[in-house]
Amino acid sequence: MSASDEFFIGWSADVPKRTGAFARRAWMGALVLGLSIAAYGAISQAPFAKSRFEFGVERTFEGRIEHIPYPTLVVDRPGASGDASSSRWLLTVFGKRGAEEFTQPLDGHRVSVTGSLIYSGAGTMVEILPDSLKDLGEAEAPSLPRPSQRVFGPQDSSVVDTDGSLRRGTFYGEIVDSKCFLGVMKPGNLKTHRACAIRCISGGVPPVLVVRGESALDPVTYLLMVDEEGRAVNDRVLEHVAQPIRIQGFLKSYGDMHVLHAHLGSITRIAPGDDPDI
Repeated sequence: MSASDEFFIGWSADVPKRTGAFARRAWMGALVLGLSIAAYGAISQAPFAKSRFEFGVERTFEGRIEHIPYPTLVVDRPGASGDASSSRWLLTVFGKRGAEEFTQPLDGHRVSVTGSLIYSGAGTMVEILPDSLKDLGEAEAPSLPRPSQRVFGPQDSSVVDTDGSLRRGTFYGEIVDSKCFLGVMKPGNLKTHRACAIRCISGGVPPVLVVRGESALDPVTYLLMVDEEGRAVNDRVLEHVAQPIRIQGFLKSYGDMHVLHAHLGSITRIAPGDDPDI
């Protein structure tokens, strides 16, 4: 050990000059590296969908209760006609539950109800206050659903024949719970949300198939899921929630709401990369 060598004693308050300078440079380098990694992680993440939950904001709505088979409020659009004459909003209640036990007795009736909006570009839902439901009387019978003329997402073939009749198509996407996906949670999809989505769907929240475009910035298509007979599928899709899947089925449109009548036995889990849009 020469006279120019520094001797550092851990319990001493005095740190040799060169040792202290090295420690400061190492600390600053580690700090800059950590901040850079954090910034890169934030920038590289896909943006959250533009959605909103008006928690604590209560509004009163009027419309017709319709089960497709999930509780839906059909709200008139004054001055509009045809398919645009009404909007269909899914209904839920507080917590991870569906609203069917409260709305089923009023199926086909006009009602007034108070609740909070949950919405995004994909669709709209209302978290209702069950005690606020008021029966305004039986409504006119709704028109029958028409075949959808739209083709959604990557598919093996067109969903609609040239004569307009429905035929089976193949869809790629992810099953999510509609409540969280539309705005209650961000993100309301993917594996990080899987446990929550399973609880919501098992509690009665309507499941939907999210069909994405070619990039994370493209809008998503939102397909309400039922089985081929039009029945709820909640307890039959739980194992496939938050997984990239392939599924066969056919579409029906109820105004502005698009429903996938799914062949549940055709669900196949696929690995990322098997399809360019997953």
